[in-house]
Amino acid sequence: MFQATLPRDIAEQVLRVPEVVAVVPCPRATGAAADGEAPLEIHVRARRDRPLPVVAAAIQAVLAESGHRITVRLDPVDEIVEWPL
Repeated sequence: MFQATLPRDIAEQVLRVPEVVAVVPCPRATGAAADGEAPLEIHVRARRDRPLPVVAAAIQAVLAESGHRITVRLDPVDEIVEWPL
């Protein structure tokens, strides 16, 4: 059960950074990563409201509190399109 909630908890923390649009866990984000044996990897999509290094620093500050080794891939969002439902 802890394995299933760890990535969601981390994603919720990262989504609190204002420029972050989406957080996508990688396939190796479960299993051993939840036990602290392997690094967790997430992909983050972020707006370019601020320079990406500043956004990356804000994400790193949030992730430092998790106590896990986390690799982050930061992808910029050039344009956000909202589709009507």
